[in-house]
Parts: sequence; structure tokens; C-alpha cells
Amino acid sequence: MKGKPILDAIRDACEKELRREAAKVPLWDRLQPLIAKVRAAPKTGLRADKDFFDDLSGEP
Repeated sequence: MKGKPILDAIRDACEKELRREAAKVPLWDRLQPLIAKVRAAPKTGLRADKDFFDDLSGEP
């Protein structure tokens, strides 16, 4: 479409994808704010046992 040979187009696409992947923030780093928020939540002392989950799902 742009008048480039196919090999050049493939090479350019691969290089672009590699640059995009290299610029991504790793999942672990993206999860840190969520982990910190969960850890900061106050402890209730209650346990989330089978009865708790059954109640959430409406099961008897």
C-alpha cells in the first residue's frame, strides 16, 4: 500500500511491535497500586468461608 517491499514492511512492523512491548509497564508494576490499596483496607477479623460465599451467590 505504501510502495514498500514486503520484507521492509514486515521488518518495520516487527520493530514497531518490539518497541511497543519494550515500552510497556510490567504487570507487576501496574498491580502495585491495587496491592497497596488492598493491604491498606482495615481488617475486620471476619473469615470469608463457604457460608459467606454461598450467601453472596444466593445459595441455601
